[in-house]
Amino acid sequence: MSHEALGPQFAEHLASFSAPADSGRGLCERVSENFCRHLGERGINAGTRDFADPVNPHAGALKGVSHTVVEHAGHVIDWTAQQFWPDAPKPLVEPLEAYRKRFRMDYG
Repeated sequence: MSHEALGPQFAEHLASFSAPADSGRGLCERVSENFCRHLGERGINAGTRDFADPVNPHAGALKGVSHTVVEHAGHVIDWTAQQFWPDAPKPLVEPLEAYRKRFRMDYG
């Protein structure tokens, strides 16, 4: 699933956001909050959502960790998914119901 489900204008908001090149550990909360601010400045309501304990991460990924993403219009925007799944697009955009299957815990 990609950002097309959120419409062409949302694609512009993704493209205009300056996400850090590094998708490493510990950046998810800061990047997600910055993207929420970026959207808010454009009149779009979005919030953060926390998950924990990724399912099937790559061998070097931490397990049992908390992970923060952006939630908007029933979708998740994850700018740092590559720390768990190196082949994930940047950002990873999926419907919330599909994304929930990537983690064992959803803190809402």
